[in-house]
Parts: sequence; structure tokens; C-alpha cells
Amino acid sequence: MRAEQLFRTYVVLTVVSTGASSLIWGINTLFLLDAGLSVGAAFAAWAGVSTLLGLGFTFFSGATRARRSSAVRPRR
Repeated sequence: MRAEQLFRTYVVLTVVSTGASSLIWGINTLFLLDAGLSVGAAFAAWAGVSTLLGLGFTFFSGATRARRSSAVRPRR
């Protein structure tokens, strides 16, 4: 695979992924607004859920890394 073809594939995949995410977020926002949430409440709900997901991923990946490193290092 040539470098140009690899770069073109990367750009296409990035654009498709970003476009799909934007479409999903837009539709989700419309559903939240239709359910009676205001724009501020919808943003607050999104920020809260994103924070919880980020913290959960951080703790999970940290625990996984600690488990792997303790399995590699010899115990004293």
C-alpha cells in the first residue's frame, strides 16, 4: 500500500466516523429537546454523562494497567 493511498484511506475513515458521530449527536439532541429538556438541561445531562464515562474509563484502564504491570514484575 502506498503512502498516498494509506493517507487517503485514513482521511475517508476519519470523515465518515466524524460525520456519523455528528449525526447521532444531532438526532439525540432533537430527541432530548422533544422530551421537554431545554438546551441548557440537555447540555448539562451530556456533560454529566461524559464526565462519568471518562472517569469510569480512567479508573478501568488504570486498574488494567496496574494488574498487567504487577503480573510482569516479580514480587518481593
